Amino acid sequence: MGARSTNFYKDLLARYGWEEEAQRIQDLFLSKRYEDAYAVAPEEYIERANLIGDESTVRQRIRAHEAAGVSHLDLQLHDPDPVAAIEKIREWTRVDPAVPALGAGGREFESPHPNHI
Repeated sequence: MGARSTNFYKDLLARYGWEEEAQRIQDLFLSKRYEDAYAVAPEEYIERANLIGDESTVRQRIRAHEAAGVSHLDLQLHDPDPVAAIEKIREWTRVDPAVPALGAGGREFESPHPNHI
């Protein structure tokens, strides 16, 4: 979680509304209690900051990002065939009127950075 005095990730999590969790994660991480720190991470943040879920959910989330103006996604794939997975994702980003964009629901993130979720 970085240095106590300068920590981008802690600051980001706090700006998104999880100040207490951010502080607790940093304290645990700096105490080398990594597993405990991971356990404190808000599940809602993990789900919202990543494209996780079944195909339909991920497609809708990609569509929502496009609608919000996001033009670039960094992918870290956990798939036995990453080339096929990338091609599938490429297909999902083509215009498909049958796939409605989902609103964020729940807590709204207001990023200080354009095109950043």
